[in-house]
Amino acid sequence: MVTQSGEQAALVIHEVSEAEVVADLKHWRTNIWPRHWPENVRMISANGLSLIGLDDEGNAYLNGKRLYTALRFAWQERVIAGLLALAAVGGAR
Repeated sequence: MVTQSGEQAALVIHEVSEAEVVADLKHWRTNIWPRHWPENVRMISANGLSLIGLDDEGNAYLNGKRLYTALRFAWQERVIAGLLALAAVGGAR
């Protein structure tokens, strides 16, 4: 590696043990991650963000596979929507 001034810079590689990685993950998990997240959910790294994409229609993709979302109403919301529709039809007459 060469710096802007033309000097050689040393590339130092630090080997990390598995115990250090686990301890670091526990630190991040307890101090930074939202506490309401399940244990098996982790944040996306900067490299992981390159796996997310959008097409021209606004559909989201993760690693080339389309993500689907389902919007479903609860039964209470369906009842309210039905009553409002009936009121609108009845009020229009």
